[in-house]
Amino acid sequence: MPRSTRLRTYLAWARQKLCPWKRARKEAIKAIRAGWSIPELAREAGTDRQWLHKWHDRFNEQGKTWQSLDDRSSRPHCCPSMKRHLHEKAILEARQRYPALGVVRLGIVARLPVSHGTIHRVLSEHNQIKKKKRPWRPFKRFSRPFANYLWQMDITQVPTKSEGWVFILSILDDHSRFLLASKCFDKELNTGDVLGVVKKACQSWGKPRQILTDRGCQFTSTQTDGPSLFTLTLDAMGIRHIMGRPHHPRTQGKIERWHRSLKHDWFAYREQQPGLKQVHRILAQWLEFYNFTLPHWGLRLQTPGETYLASVMTPEPIARSVNEVLG
Repeated sequence: MPRSTRLRTYLAWARQKLCPWKRARKEAIKAIRAGWSIPELAREAGTDRQWLHKWHDRFNEQGKTWQSLDDRSSRPHCCPSMKRHLHEKAILEARQRYPALGVVRLGIVARLPVSHGTIHRVLSEHNQIKKKKRPWRPFKRFSRPFANYLWQMDITQVPTKSEGWVFILSILDDHSRFLLASKCFDKELNTGDVLGVVKKACQSWGKPRQILTDRGCQFTSTQTDGPSLFTLTLDAMGIRHIMGRPHHPRTQGKIERWHRSLKHDWFAYREQQPGLKQVHRILAQWLEFYNFTLPHWGLRLQTPGETYLASVMTPEPIARSVNEVLG
């Protein structure tokens, strides 16, 4: 009896449950190994080519053994609901540790082995998702083409337990969002304080082409209509001073957003207002976390440290404390 006829018979018996399917699969493999082509065998035996390709490929992939033709359970290899149950505790602990991060960056930072959808479902079930209605506002993005082209600079303040307000001066690279320098002051800053931080940052990272600031009294001239001491000093250093429009903080949006993250994502979740020493410690922790751990949406989920170091191609070791808090 030709093998095609024999295979047709076994297929008919298997459909009527008169013989196991393995016998029909085995006969199909024997026919292919005897020289039959799959299209010809499918036409003569009255079956489809996909079925023959499936079992022929499985037979070859698993060492050409007849055990590879056994029936297999249709049970799925993994159960998403069970996986979510196993990692639910880790997801909630990560949310408690990083309460301000969204589900995507939370999964990356905490290295959770589940999808972003699973993280969102778990947090939603435990009322850990805060929905905010934000009005749409048009804006224009800008970014310099490489690192150390433009630095953004600004001053913010945070309350402390006993010293009143602490003022924080920060410098951020426009291209990479990398925090180049940050320093705490227990008093309001003057132009000399600001220039001291700028010069120390230039010694560490080189001079930028431009520095962008707002129109605070530390950066502008209040006595005359001419350039300020800050602008004249930058000109002598070969740096162009750019100032944003009055009452338009979005021009310095990157450094403004960084200060917001510092206060809302880091300081806001402390049990009590810190003292001056605690502010230094918290700021150092935030710089380490922000520069080298936290992925940035504007950088395609790379960290600012990766983007900055890749752009400047610094010969210095990466292990150097590039995020040192100036003090």
